[in-house]
Amino acid sequence: MSACTVPHHAVIKDDSLTTKIRVVHDASCKTSNGRSLNDILCTGPALQNDLGGVILNWRLHRYVIVADITQMYRCIDMHEEDGLYQRIFWRDDKAYFLTTLTFGTSSAPFKAIRDTHTLAEQFLKNEIYVDNVQTGHETIDGALQIRNYVIAALQSADMELKKWAYR
Repeated sequence: MSACTVPHHAVIKDDSLTTKIRVVHDASCKTSNGRSLNDILCTGPALQNDLGGVILNWRLHRYVIVADITQMYRCIDMHEEDGLYQRIFWRDDKAYFLTTLTFGTSSAPFKAIRDTHTLAEQFLKNEIYVDNVQTGHETIDGALQIRNYVIAALQSADMELKKWAYR
């Protein structure tokens, strides 16, 4: 059984109100064979929407909504056998295998965006930029219906929206 150890370290952000400590994984670190985990991962095609297009669509609505998908990568499970390629060692020198998408791996953006597009279905597909939802409607009731739909769709995958803003 082969595995890949992914180096990691903590980044401390004292001024953050929500996430004081963030773990950073270095999947680009070369292993003993001269290749990194990112060198061998299949990344998939680019699915990320063009930010300019998302903002333009958003500005066309009379009533707009903006929200952030909280810790999106941590909400998306990987196949159990793929955890072998995301092994980390902790302080006690015990090996742990990451079971969710890991920020810093080259395949994570494709998987995360594909999954959120699937959850949000077609009508919101062009109104999501990475982990941000920017949408709206011509009426307040329409905007609230969209908000409720997005909340329900993302909750079905244990994703939560935070940092809401309305106009």
